[in-house]
Amino acid sequence: MRPPDEQHAALEFEILAAERELVHGQFARARDHLKTASAMGARKMDVNRLHASINAEEQSHAKRARLSGWGGFGIGGLGYLFLSLQQPVAWTMPLWCGLAFLAIPAIAGYAMGRWQGQGQSPQSRFWSALFSVGWAMCFYTAISLMSLRWQIGLAGQGGAVLVAGTFVSAAYALVAGTVAGVVSAKLAWHGHE
Repeated sequence: MRPPDEQHAALEFEILAAERELVHGQFARARDHLKTASAMGARKMDVNRLHASINAEEQSHAKRARLSGWGGFGIGGLGYLFLSLQQPVAWTMPLWCGLAFLAIPAIAGYAMGRWQGQGQSPQSRFWSALFSVGWAMCFYTAISLMSLRWQIGLAGQGGAVLVAGTFVSAAYALVAGTVAGVVSAKLAWHGHE
């Protein structure tokens, strides 16, 4: 058996470790430290308080993670709405491509990754950002192509234009979504993990 001072120090270490893991969103690790502290004789009041904090933070984190997809879609949508103020030629193609495929997806992906937190796996952050920003880009591209189709008088043309528009929308969505996913998974918490 440990001397009382060592036992108290080990108990304090487990409580502090549980609190630190809670702050970083590592709920399973926090519960493990709390369980160890409880087995070492931690006060019931401290254990219950910390257990309630872990549960509350875990529920809050789950809600933020669910809503982050809508947040990423909203940021992407606002970015593409700004981009739609002028045709790509008016922006110049390099600037338009940089904004459409790099800047807007990176901003949305970074925000989504931060909202989801460190507790969410990088794979989960990647897929969530890919789908949210990808759909925003898909809608932007489809609407832009439909508008352009009416402007140049291809309104009566059906099949080939539809297939080409669908392909372009999907390809652009995949590129923008992938950029957002990589930023969300790799850069949103870079240096913090």
